[in-house]
Amino acid sequence: MKDRTTTRYWPKRYRHRPTVVEGVVYDGSIDCARVIVEWGRLRTGISPFTIDYDELHMATRQGNRYVPAGDLAVLGVKLEPYSVDPEVREESYVELGVDYGAAPLTIGRVRELADESRSANGDRLRDINAQLVALCEALLA
Repeated sequence: MKDRTTTRYWPKRYRHRPTVVEGVVYDGSIDCARVIVEWGRLRTGISPFTIDYDELHMATRQGNRYVPAGDLAVLGVKLEPYSVDPEVREESYVELGVDYGAAPLTIGRVRELADESRSANGDRLRDINAQLVALCEALLA
């Protein structure tokens, strides 16, 4: 490898920003696969996960990919599907234990809630506050 002063392709170190993603551990069963497919469809409006020959697959930018049993089927920060094997999940992911419906919120949704709060009534303000508190708890967990 060339000296770092003579090439612009020298590897750099990157820190992964904290994010909150949603996922379901795929146990390998057809019932679990169906739940993941429906969850993905409801969250994205499309079908990022599919069942082919009783196996769970996901549509990635690189093409259709198999999801092994035991992997965490994930919808990422842009609702893109990917899977995480158990060893990486154990090392890198922490289950938040936060109400599924309350978090996570995208930055776009937080901005919408902020705009809406300017003209919301008491009950709606309490609901907006609850959603934002759940997000903060998720980020701090």
